[in-house]
Amino acid sequence: MVKRGWTGIVLVVLMFLLQAVLVASELAAPPENDGPQIDLTVPAVVFRGEPLTLDLLVTDISGVDSVEALLKLPDGETKSLHLRQDHYGDPAYYAKIPTTVTTKTGTYTFVIFAADVYGNNAYAEGKQLLTARYSLMLKVDPLKVKGGEKVAVSGSVLFDDGSLVPNAAVTLQTPAGKVSAPLDSNGMFSYLMTAPEKEGKYQVSVQVLSPDEQLFVASESIEVESDAAPAAGSESLTTTDTAAAPAVPSDSAVPPDSANSQESESALQESVAPVEPVVEPALVSPDEAASSTVGVASASAFFAMTGLSVGSTISGLVFLTILMSVLVGVGWKKDRLLSRKELLHREMNTYLWKRWLQKESPNSRYLKK
Repeated sequence: MVKRGWTGIVLVVLMFLLQAVLVASELAAPPENDGPQIDLTVPAVVFRGEPLTLDLLVTDISGVDSVEALLKLPDGETKSLHLRQDHYGDPAYYAKIPTTVTTKTGTYTFVIFAADVYGNNAYAEGKQLLTARYSLMLKVDPLKVKGGEKVAVSGSVLFDDGSLVPNAAVTLQTPAGKVSAPLDSNGMFSYLMTAPEKEGKYQVSVQVLSPDEQLFVASESIEVESDAAPAAGSESLTTTDTAAAPAVPSDSAVPPDSANSQESESALQESVAPVEPVVEPALVSPDEAASSTVGVASASAFFAMTGLSVGSTISGLVFLTILMSVLVGVGWKKDRLLSRKELLHREMNTYLWKRWLQKESPNSRYLKK
């Protein structure tokens, strides 16, 4: 019985130790991971003369151990690619491969391998098309035409290195629509089109599609001028219409010819408006009105210059009139004897004159006896 009890205890201890070993091994094992995360950016198309470019971002929660890159050429050859980093430990990598017009066109493939610190690997690839650029030349002659005239369209289509393209024809976009123009053995094309009848500016272009589905376009504009001459007398008609506009009434005197028209308009307004009693002023001719205006203006200027009032001026005129009457009444002449009747008349006028001066003159106190 005692042996069986010890056996059980030993078995329990062994099972406990085994479980502890299993837990420790699980804790020491690396977490499940498929490898680093690779984000790859590659432009789809690049023209010869521009660099092939690659940008990638490699990250991993446990840390990145290594990153390698290969470049597969269109002919199947593989080359090792050197990746650059701005700073050590930076997850961003990039590469640039220069090209020229002699670089072989086709699809280039970037292959990326990355591993974390536990040996887990990751793989990614990106493709980039390197294509030749088409060189298009377009000539339109003439650029200014009349409606319905002929216009010559010509040009050439070649590769960027001057070699012939595999295209058999190009597409011309004219004001009348699209037409196909064949290419000769030198890559030249020509077409004779008719200018539109309606004046304006129109676009003429040549379009060519490369074998790798790249569209190249060159364009030129023409101007269709109107051949219709301006109508005779059109400028004088415009001037006449402008001069015929009604003039704005002014405060200046109305010419004699327009007086009748104004009187007619006044009569028409009076016939429409309700009639009211109006006292008509006396008619004055233009000459009389002008004379009166000049006389009033002269008199006003005289009074303003001398500083005399209207009342004092009138009194002076009355005094001169009476004096002349006295002189004429008494028959004053030099070296002539007066009759008794004339003497009485002179005395009477003198007496009346003194009475008037005593009554009217502000200095009458000096005339009293």
